[in-house]
Amino acid sequence: MAHATISVTIDGTPYPATLELKRGIVTVRTDIGTKSAPMGNSPPDIIARMLLRELIQVERLRREGII
Repeated sequence: MAHATISVTIDGTPYPATLELKRGIVTVRTDIGTKSAPMGNSPPDIIARMLLRELIQVERLRREGII
């Protein structure tokens, strides 16, 4: 099991998260939620950043009252 810290900056705001790789599954944990996906052939940090961006997008839509 591997752990790492990642971050994505959107509109000047950094969003830190923890990446966990276990049995080919990438899991991202952050204050706004948790999301997992299989690693496949992509590097785990690329998958983790995609997952983090998805979490951020959902959180922004919630804040705007869209979902």
